Amino acid sequence: MKIKNNINTLCIIRRTYPALITLCNVFAIIFWVVMLLCSGCSDKILVKQDFDFEIKNLPYKTTVKKGDVVEIRFEITSIEGQYTGTKYYLRYFQSEGEGFFQNEDGTVFIMNDEYELPNKKFRLYFLPSTSGSHSLDVVFYDNFNHEKEVNITVSTEEEVTE
Repeated sequence: MKIKNNINTLCIIRRTYPALITLCNVFAIIFWVVMLLCSGCSDKILVKQDFDFEIKNLPYKTTVKKGDVVEIRFEITSIEGQYTGTKYYLRYFQSEGEGFFQNEDGTVFIMNDEYELPNKKFRLYFLPSTSGSHSLDVVFYDNFNHEKEVNITVSTEEEVTE
């Protein structure tokens, strides 16, 4: 009996207040649309951290006398954006000739060892120890696996003694 009374009550409300029923339907539809849209949302904000970079270097002496130091100035520039947590590293391999490769504070690099770069602008020095052609492959990379390679070539002439 109670169910029949409830159905009758709904029918009376529907006939008496048709605009109210339409408004309730609209609110119900809006409620479900909002629920569906929000169900895919996350409270975590995604922040892009890994930006590609490029290496710029100023021109350097490509022909020097044996015993002269070659100064090479580098700058790392981000292409897309900046992230303060990015760390940059380098390693090098000398494929031709012999010599010493070092940074500004005098640390002599060992081939294929990893060295963290403290700044985005820095100088590296190459001291050839033999005459002839020298070739160094310097690989720069960051903690997001972006990698750039720079080839440095230097020719060393013997000092002419008279």
